[in-house]
Amino acid sequence: MIVSDMDRIDHVLKETDTHNQDFTSIHHDNTEAGCDIIDSTPPEEWRVNRAELLAVGSLAVVSLLVALDATILVPVLPTLAEKLHGTAVESFWAGTAFLLPSATFQPVIGALSDVFGPRELMLSSVSLFIVGSVIAALANQFPQLIAGRVIQGIGGGGIITLVLIVCTDIIPLRQRPRFNSYIQVSWAVGTVSGPLIGGAFGQNVTRRWIFWINLPIGVVGGAMVLFTIRLRTRQRSFATKLSEIYWIGSFLLIGFVMYAGLFYISLYLLSVVDLSPIMAGVFMIPITAGLIPASIAVGIAISKRGTFRWALWWGWSVITIGNGLLILLGLHTKVYAKVLIFLILGVGHGLLINSLNFAIQAIAPIEDVAYATALYVFMRGVGMCLGVAIGGTIFQNSLSRQLVIRGLPTSIASDADGYVGVLHHLPNNSDEIHGLREAYVSAFHALFIVLTTVCWVTGLLGTAIKHHSLDKPIVSDHDLT
Repeated sequence: MIVSDMDRIDHVLKETDTHNQDFTSIHHDNTEAGCDIIDSTPPEEWRVNRAELLAVGSLAVVSLLVALDATILVPVLPTLAEKLHGTAVESFWAGTAFLLPSATFQPVIGALSDVFGPRELMLSSVSLFIVGSVIAALANQFPQLIAGRVIQGIGGGGIITLVLIVCTDIIPLRQRPRFNSYIQVSWAVGTVSGPLIGGAFGQNVTRRWIFWINLPIGVVGGAMVLFTIRLRTRQRSFATKLSEIYWIGSFLLIGFVMYAGLFYISLYLLSVVDLSPIMAGVFMIPITAGLIPASIAVGIAISKRGTFRWALWWGWSVITIGNGLLILLGLHTKVYAKVLIFLILGVGHGLLINSLNFAIQAIAPIEDVAYATALYVFMRGVGMCLGVAIGGTIFQNSLSRQLVIRGLPTSIASDADGYVGVLHHLPNNSDEIHGLREAYVSAFHALFIVLTTVCWVTGLLGTAIKHHSLDKPIVSDHDLT
């Protein structure tokens, strides 16, 4: 069924007449029907008032905060590397650790703003930025600096997205370019003056002031946001908000659990079971053997039944069991046990990958299905990246503790992947190889416990999700004729 643009516009106009609501330009009121409330004044007759000017001013200040920090490190990276005894790679990550999380978390925070409101998310983002600045300012080692920059990046990504969202809520499209240009001036000032200020602080004061300067700007900007941006959001229960967050978290966590599991199962087979790379790949075939038929079967079943919640509940249950069984893997686990565990894990992944994709298409408005599907793919990809990164941190920290207990060098933990080649060349009957493999097993168990807990909590939250109909028409400007 193809619905024309004119039909959609006519439908929206009729809905607006039916609701017959009074609006104000500074307030954004989301009703239960999900309608965006705008000022009824014709765009060409709209006039800015004091409230809008103050709101735009607050957006300009917080934009300055992010723009300044994006370039302020450029001239002082050599100084930072010298003072913190960092390598060239660590210096590179001092900049990338800000930009990468900033880009990654923009769509996430944008989606969350529809649940909790842009004002609340803006305040949270500014707070994160300030916390990250404090950590970076107090850092005495590069890992601490990078951690602070990551937190700054998350907050900065939220600020970037929410500035645009708030602008759309308070200013008509006809007038929006003019006021957005004022905010862009703030961006330009911050971007251009960042290297100058950074160089001056690094040469004449102290490197720490590169980050301390964010505190007064952030506090002023946050206070302005608090008192000038008053956006009403639709009143919903905590359970309703939780169910909406659940979808965002589910997309993230399926990628996190899946990729972390696959990555470290492979490492387990290489390091503990002492398999060659080819045989490790062969041993992981049961995961695919479970995933493919489960994915096909759940897709067919969802189409026939017209519901998807049962598939999510079964998926999270099976994947929780599968990850829990991974904790049983040890030095002498039988081959058939490994195959069975990997098969169960694959079935769980197959149930979730397909059902989550259908679920997001069911809950999204018809005209937004393409965007919702893209968000699902994006969030799953982000989860995969986080799965390897966070999983690696958990594994390395646990391995380091186990090596200390066994009196072995902790330097092995920092290159656990690379040390697998050394394990292959050590005598199998030596005490050293036995102790190393036991340490690896314990570290894998710690990681698998975390993955199991994540699956269990996500599945538990999923019991609160509401039913959404799958009987939706196709709304598209394209067909096969």
